[in-house]
Parts: sequence; structure tokens; C-alpha cells
Amino acid sequence: MLRGAFQRSGGLLRSGFGRSSSTLAESMVRAGAVVSVPNDPGALRDLLRSIDRVNLTRIESIPLADDAQQMANIHLEFCAGAEEPVHSTLENLRKSPSAVELTGVPWFPRTQKDLERIEGQTMQFGEELDANHPGFLDKEYRKRRSQIAQADKSYRLGMKIPKVSYVQSENSTWKTIYETMEPLRNKYACNEFLNAFSAMEASGILKADHIPQLQTLDDYLNDRTGWRIRPVSGLVSPRNFLNALAVRVFHSTQYIRHHDQPLYTPEPDICHEVLGHIPMLCDPGFAAFSQEIGLASLGASDDDIQRLARCYWFTVEFGLCKQDGDVKAYGAGVLSSYGEIEHAIMGSEARTLVDWDPMVASQTDYPITEYQPLYFVANNFTEARHKLVDFTSKEIKRPFGTFFNDERNEVSITWQ
Repeated sequence: MLRGAFQRSGGLLRSGFGRSSSTLAESMVRAGAVVSVPNDPGALRDLLRSIDRVNLTRIESIPLADDAQQMANIHLEFCAGAEEPVHSTLENLRKSPSAVELTGVPWFPRTQKDLERIEGQTMQFGEELDANHPGFLDKEYRKRRSQIAQADKSYRLGMKIPKVSYVQSENSTWKTIYETMEPLRNKYACNEFLNAFSAMEASGILKADHIPQLQTLDDYLNDRTGWRIRPVSGLVSPRNFLNALAVRVFHSTQYIRHHDQPLYTPEPDICHEVLGHIPMLCDPGFAAFSQEIGLASLGASDDDIQRLARCYWFTVEFGLCKQDGDVKAYGAGVLSSYGEIEHAIMGSEARTLVDWDPMVASQTDYPITEYQPLYFVANNFTEARHKLVDFTSKEIKRPFGTFFNDERNEVSITWQ
């Protein structure tokens, strides 16, 4: 059975076809396919004869869901300097005795290193601001944002995250948010957040008087749950952002909101990331929940990416949970916002609380620049994760399944 993909897109494709022009090496036309061949001597040799006009860049055997003794799944990746040899090779594979079907699958990362292929792909903000941004008319603020964004653009895997020497006004903004949120998080945050936050304070990583460096946070997070932080210069597309979660990578900004409105930001900033997301990712249960959303996004259709993005929004960003008979916050958008946490927790008549249901969440739209009218409440992260896995296994249609191989530190594929 042959499963591959043809796709025109800005990125390269695993189990697919694409071109990138950022460098000479990346401008190569690349393709991938999975072929089921008989588990007999010489079968692999015969298969490889079909790809003599291209450069083989990966060959890997992967498990079959059934017929494991009679057949073997072979994952191939190859490239060439022109499209014709790649098309020809895929056609040859399609005509082979084992070729039964060809299914399009968008490219997705299987390792953290694979994320190099999407570096620099941001959607908005970063250096450029919308006219309604508090810092739009502040030339010095925009210059500062540009400096930080340019430094983050230079980051590559294996490098130290660029250090930002935050100035007094930036640390003052951080301190205002840190101290304003302190009594609210102590009262309304979930236990997992409070435990992680207290540990980070005890270690000296989190302090009210200065913004921590992402590299310090990255080291700390990796020691606890195996996750990594990658700096990003602006908003990342839903597909790229969710895909990164599958390989335990969280994209984080380093710039900070405008000092004139320290308790408001129209987009994620370092305060939102550090005072909301990162402490929660230090909790193994929540980290596993986040990764499940990422794993479900790999190779998903555009429509399914949108459904998963809604699930992410209503949980990781604005999720609530029940603890000790009370409703607590675990979503970063709630935990890092003075107005949102009061609105969500303190019984505002303008909001509705419902039980966590990924099917409903995946079909529900939400406002971005105003308080949420609807919040989903989970009983606990274990149950929330089970509901999510049940939903994705039934509703996210792909010709394969995915799981994270801890020993190899990469995503493994099972073809169905």
C-alpha cells in the first residue's frame, strides 16, 4: 500500500511534496511516501529500484496495524533539484505491486529539529503593529519590538536563546502585572499552577523586579517535563503552533506589552507566556494534555486544524477546572489577565460555564479582543485528556495514528 501526498505549500512536506526557497538546500523538491511491501528477501531491493533518479534522504520501517508478519511498512523521503524526477518517482511507486492508494497529507514535524523548516514563518505583530495596538504611535516602542524580533529570527536549534536586556520601563511593566496578579492567582489559580509557580519563585527564576530570560526558563522546563521553548518573533500559524506541541515545543515571544497599558495586551507577550503558560507546562499532567492536541494536529486537514485550535483556546488558553468544590483557572489567558480572571471566576452574569466537551468546543467560535462569554470546566486533567483523545480518535480523520516515542524523542506513526 502506498500512502504519500502531493501538495503546493510554503513548507516542505513529510509524506508529501513541496518546495522552499529560503536556501539552496531547502529549494530542493522533496517528497515522501509510505509503501507496504511483502516481508520477503529482496522486496526492499526491488522497491529502491523505483527511486534511482532522486536522492534518498530517509528510509525507515514503521509498524503496521495488522498483517505484521506478512507485510512491512517502509517510510521513504527523497529529493531532487527539479520536479520531474520527483513526480516520476512517485508515479513509479504508485505503479508498484504493493501500491494501492495515495492520500494527501500536509507536512508535519516528527522531531524538534524538523521545526527548523518553519523558522521565521510568522503571521503578524512582532515588528509590525495594528493601528489599534497601544504602542502603534510610539516610535521608540516599535523600534524596541523590532530589535527583539530580529534577535529571535536569528535563533536556530542548538543555539542559546537570544538574551534580552530588558530596560527599566519593561521591568516596571512586568512588576506591575506580577504584583497585581499575585493575590488573584493565589485565590483563583488551580493547584498545579500554584505548585509550579511557587517552585519557580523558590528557585529564584521568577521575581517581581525583573523579567526572566527565556533560556533560563527553557532549561528549567526541560528538566521537569522534557519540553523546550523556542523564541518567535510574532504570531505563528495555528498549524505550525499546534504541530510544535506534538514534539514538546512551545513557541514564546520575548517582547513585552506597551507600558501605558500594563494590564492589557492585544497579543501574546512575555508576561502572558511566563505568568500563564510556562508554569502550567511544568506540570506533567497538563503537559501531556497539551501534547495530545499537538499530536492530533499532525497531518490534519485545514478544517480539523481549526477545530483543534478551538479546543486549544477553550482549554490551554481559557480553561477552568473544578478543585475542592470551587472553580479554578488553568488557562494562560485567564491566569495572566487581571480582568479576565475576575470575569471568569467571580460569577459574572456575562459569562456561562459548561462542562468540558471537546466536540462542542471544536464547533464554538470565540471573541479575541473581549472577555470570553463561555468557559469550559474540566473535572481534572486526566479526564480532560481522555475526553480529548476519544474525540480526536473519532473525529480527526487521518490515514494514520501518532504517538510520541520517549526513547527516540520523536513522533512515531502507525498506518491504519
